[in-house]
Amino acid sequence: MPGAESDCAHEGRVAGRSELRRASRAFVRKRQSCYHYRRQYFRLWIRVRSPGRDDRNGVQVAALRFLRRAAPCTGRRCSPSEGKVAFDSPRRPGLSIKLLCIVVGVSLLGVSASSFLMLTLQRQELIASAEAASARLSRTIGTAMAHAMLSNDWTIIDTIVQNVADGETVDRVRILDPQGVARVSSSPSEVGTRFDRSGPVCQSCHAAGNVPGAYSAVTTLGGHEELLTISPLRNEAACQECHTSEGKILGYLLIETPLRDLQRQLQAGFWRMALVALGTLVLLVGLMLYALRRLVTQPVGELARGLAEIGAGNLDCDVRVQSHDELGRLAGSFRQMCSQLRSSLAESERRSAELAMLNEVAVAAGQLLDLQEVLDLALDIVVNRLGMHAGLIYLRDPETGRYAMRATRGATPEQCAEINRRREQPEYDIPQQVVASGRALYVPRMAMDRRHDGIWGQEERRSYVNVPLKSKGAVVGSLGLVGRVDQTVTEEQVRVLEAVGHEIGIAIDNALLVAATRRGEYEATALYKLGVRISASLDLQQVLEAVAEGARDVLGAEAGLVGLLSPERQQVEIKAAAGAGAEGFRGQWLPLGKGQPGEALLRREPIVAGRLGLQPFGEPVGGEGVVTFLAVPLERANNLRGLVAVAARAPRRFTAEDVHLLNRLAQQVAVAIENAQLYQSVRRLAVLEERERLAREMHDNLAQSLGYLNLKASVTDWLLENHRLDEARASLRELREVSMSAYRDVRESIFSLRTAATPGQGFLPTLREYLEEYRTHYGVNAELEVAGAGLTDLPTDMGVQVTRIVQEALTNVRKHAGTDRAWVRLVRSADGLEIVVEDRGRGFDLDQATAEGRQCFGLDVMRERAAGVGGELTIESRPGEGTRVRVWVPLAIER
Repeated sequence: MPGAESDCAHEGRVAGRSELRRASRAFVRKRQSCYHYRRQYFRLWIRVRSPGRDDRNGVQVAALRFLRRAAPCTGRRCSPSEGKVAFDSPRRPGLSIKLLCIVVGVSLLGVSASSFLMLTLQRQELIASAEAASARLSRTIGTAMAHAMLSNDWTIIDTIVQNVADGETVDRVRILDPQGVARVSSSPSEVGTRFDRSGPVCQSCHAAGNVPGAYSAVTTLGGHEELLTISPLRNEAACQECHTSEGKILGYLLIETPLRDLQRQLQAGFWRMALVALGTLVLLVGLMLYALRRLVTQPVGELARGLAEIGAGNLDCDVRVQSHDELGRLAGSFRQMCSQLRSSLAESERRSAELAMLNEVAVAAGQLLDLQEVLDLALDIVVNRLGMHAGLIYLRDPETGRYAMRATRGATPEQCAEINRRREQPEYDIPQQVVASGRALYVPRMAMDRRHDGIWGQEERRSYVNVPLKSKGAVVGSLGLVGRVDQTVTEEQVRVLEAVGHEIGIAIDNALLVAATRRGEYEATALYKLGVRISASLDLQQVLEAVAEGARDVLGAEAGLVGLLSPERQQVEIKAAAGAGAEGFRGQWLPLGKGQPGEALLRREPIVAGRLGLQPFGEPVGGEGVVTFLAVPLERANNLRGLVAVAARAPRRFTAEDVHLLNRLAQQVAVAIENAQLYQSVRRLAVLEERERLAREMHDNLAQSLGYLNLKASVTDWLLENHRLDEARASLRELREVSMSAYRDVRESIFSLRTAATPGQGFLPTLREYLEEYRTHYGVNAELEVAGAGLTDLPTDMGVQVTRIVQEALTNVRKHAGTDRAWVRLVRSADGLEIVVEDRGRGFDLDQATAEGRQCFGLDVMRERAAGVGGELTIESRPGEGTRVRVWVPLAIER
């Protein structure tokens, strides 16, 4: 402790009890700021609690409590011959004062509690008496006003209220009707006022809920306490013979009684009780203090005076206690401990410093999760605690496989650079040798080891130690320490450093595990978000752009690329690029099997390029500045579909973890890319099928109509040339009818296409819209009927095909049925949907039409559409009985 030696004068033993007591108090005053004392006390406690001494633990622990009042405060260990040290310090409360405070406090608490209880009981009795008097007054007033209340004689009631309120025992009287409105009050301003439960008056009784019947409560109104009594005025059975029997409650009587007299009585009783309590307290304290002094404080004082010499550093002193009880046995135990303390003080001081350093490192290892923070703090603790000149920590670099310098203290950049330069030679690589052997390297004089020549200066007067950092039996790094000039590192300190290295190794292992976990969480989250994003779209280009952006983000690269294989050209074309400088890759080709990149891709191996001066895509990308490149094959069902790649401008060593992560990304997105490609193919196929259908319909309907028109026009021209005007006019009328029919067919085809391709609508809204326009354009009343629960919508492709089937059936109704009414029924079943289109027209013989090989009004087209969505189509028709087209499509497949 700074300045302690100037305050302490070791003078040997000083005679006299008064001086001994003064020195003991001085040591008590100093113990809080004495680091030497705290270490000594801690080691003394460990010594006392050592195995084999359990029979004296209780006595020794009690002795320790006295010893800590007399620990030496000079910052060093005092020998028994140095005597005691005297200080001038203010007095502190002793055991007698503490016992006096306890006795007085307990007695005062007991007397106060008893007085408070008696006052509370007296107050309750007085309040109960006031409540009884107020209740009697309420009954008397209620009896006097019952007849007036029934007769509505409010003058008499007001007179009674005023007479009662004029007395000294009542402050205020109110009469409330059953609705809570004041009909009569001793305060005229309250008449007509409504009192509800939220008001301060009513809350006195209703704060805890409804209160039936008469009730009294003490409340504070107008700044002073009042006794509020409420009594219901009832229509008694005796009064119902002359008066109305309706209503049991005529009103409520509220009486406020002041409690001023009660307070005066309580105050008078309080002072009498306080005087009695004070006398009792003085007598009780005096008796207890006398007993404690004879039985406790005097023996303890004798023991404290004897222990003061032990506190002064004289461990050979004799503690004199006259009693033969526990205090006497405690004094004997102290004499035994003095001999043990002398041999353990030096060892405890040294071990406490080592344990403190080890504990600080362990605490830091448990609280920090960032690797660099762990290294910096651990190095600070070790260097500062041991007073070393410099410290260095080496960890394995996953990219190079060598142990690199990760944290330094006390070493200049030039010294670090020189160490790294020398480590390029294996015989100078001390950290690599320590890690390989797993044992500490200790050099008492650095001048003896040529590997340190010229780095630290004065190597002949410095020592060096390098210990492995271990975790779970594996070496994760090494710790190197350089001592100060003329500082000696002992073998014991090397063993402590090995233990510290184990703690640091565990902290490094935990930090690496946390970093790997966080990286894994980030990668999993990024892959999940990418999967959600690409699953939400079937547009191939959007999916490819999202994959390129996801690859760039997950691997932290400047550019992300996605290429697709062209089977015809046997080349991979970059279809999507994301990131700065990535547009130059778009449209580039990578031939399979040509050059190292093409051969690696053909073998389904990753492509890793350190520089792209001759980049894998044939021609260099001008001005892009890309120097590192990583690509993995994009596979699906063992078939090469393309590649996913990332590129960086700065030099970067892609690790096996990077390749694995990019492979995971490629495997995850391969299905989405294939789905987008299939969807694109399906859309092209659907367009081709629709074109084929339109061509067939135009050939079957429009082409035949136009051919007939051409023939009929030739006939009409011949009739006109032969001046057969009547026949020519008839032929022209027929031409007009056929042309109008062809016009309607073309218009209906356009109308059907537009209706089925309405974007953003479901199946039912589209069908209802078509039927409405069908009725408007063709004058055929087509009614829609929906039966069965759970029919909300159909998948897009199925909805389009079902709508087309309904349109074709209604077209046949318009052309061939010869009726102005039709029905479209939708029936939902457990596993499918049935669509029925029915009319009551002329009908036809289906068997005869099929046998004759006629076109059957587009029935083949409808069957093809139904089969395309996994359904079935049946037709029922008879001449003169109409036609029924029945279609069933499955819904369980779509679910």
